[in-house]
Amino acid sequence: MMRKMAVVAAIGGLLLVAACSSAPTDNAGSEDAAAGTEKCTVANVQKLSRQGTACEGADLKGAGLKGADLKDANLKGANLKDANLEGANLDGAGLKDTNLKDADLFHAYLVGAYLGGANLEGANLKDANLEGANLKDADLGGANLLHANLAYANLDGAYLTGVDLKGVNLTGAVCDDATVWPDGTKNHGRTCPR
Repeated sequence: MMRKMAVVAAIGGLLLVAACSSAPTDNAGSEDAAAGTEKCTVANVQKLSRQGTACEGADLKGAGLKGADLKDANLKGANLKDANLEGANLDGAGLKDTNLKDADLFHAYLVGAYLGGANLEGANLKDANLEGANLKDADLGGANLLHANLAYANLDGAYLTGVDLKGVNLTGAVCDDATVWPDGTKNHGRTCPR
C-alpha cells in the first residue's frame, strides 16, 4: 500500500505544494513508519472511514459498533467476527472477504454493500436491509435472515444452507447455478426462487 504525503517547499518566495507517494518500509513498528498513519481500531474506525481511510484487514473481532456510521467504509478482509453491528449503517461499504461470522447485524443497513466472498455464517441479519447488495460467493450458512430485504441482491454462488427464507424479500434478486439454497440444492437459472 502506498502512503501519500504532501511536500511543502518555499522557493524564491513562492510556496510550492506537491503530492508524492512512498512505499511502506519493513520497519512498520518504527516511529517513522507510524508517523501520519493511524491503525483502525474500534475507537477510531468510524472517523477513519469518514476520512476515506481504508481499514482493510483490520482486526475488529468482537467490536461494539452498535449504530456505527460506516457508510462507504473500506473494510475489505477485516475481521468482524462476533462484532455487534446492530443498526449500523454499512450502505455502500466494501466488505469483500470480510469475516462477519456470528456478527450481530440486526436491523443493519447494507444497501449496495459489496460482500463478495464474505463469511456471514451464523450472523444475525434479522430485519437487515441488503437491497442491491453483492453477496457473490458469500457464506450465509445458518445466518438469521428473518424479514431481511435482499431485493435486487446478487446471490451468485452464495451459500445459504440452513437459512430460513421465510419473510425474506428476494424481489429482483439474481442467482446462478452455483447458488446453494437452504435445502442444499443448487439453483437452476438466474431467477431466485420466491
